[in-house]
Amino acid sequence: MVKVKIAGSRGLTLGTLCLAGIVTALGLWQYGGLLLPSPAPKTSYANICDDPGKIGSPVTDVPLPRHLYQAVDVAEGDNAASMAARAHINTALLAGNDERLVRNLLTTVYYKLAVSRSSLVEFVANCGYFGRNTVGASEAAQAFLGKPVSDVTLGEAALLAGLLKGPHSYDPARYPVRARRRRDMILEKMLSTGKIAQADLTAAKLEPVTPAQAGTQ
Repeated sequence: MVKVKIAGSRGLTLGTLCLAGIVTALGLWQYGGLLLPSPAPKTSYANICDDPGKIGSPVTDVPLPRHLYQAVDVAEGDNAASMAARAHINTALLAGNDERLVRNLLTTVYYKLAVSRSSLVEFVANCGYFGRNTVGASEAAQAFLGKPVSDVTLGEAALLAGLLKGPHSYDPARYPVRARRRRDMILEKMLSTGKIAQADLTAAKLEPVTPAQAGTQ
């Protein structure tokens, strides 16, 4: 009798897990697959920002400097799927907070499964909010550094990437010490993950966090 009960308990557990898997898959299909349209053949970062469902589409824009992409990857790569999901969910008409939370969770999982990390990081870098009413690293480079994004140095790239966690809290003009610590932490992580060399780290840490040509807005 004991063996029968144990076998029955295992069967019930397995059946529950299978049912949970089916429910999750259906949820991902309904709230993820249907929520996100198929990627367009060609588009721009502006269109992707307006419709995160186009993440992963070939873009016509000039790509961001590699060290800036790497800095954003280090700073927010683990959160990129969630950030993209929130951006998409916020454009939908939802019944309430509970539905918003469920859709955000399922869409985040969908993004992690269906979209490459590199595409998600590119979305965050080009469509994330950096503060001072700027969206995307290109606008942020002008607002915070007074230069085009193509001229951003390694230290400046890490500085901009650090803004994504808290645009106001890490504004270098308002909180230079806090901004420097955040920048240096990102640089250290870039070193530990093999993205930069020790010499690059040393030179980047010597860069100022408050360029003379960019002020508080």
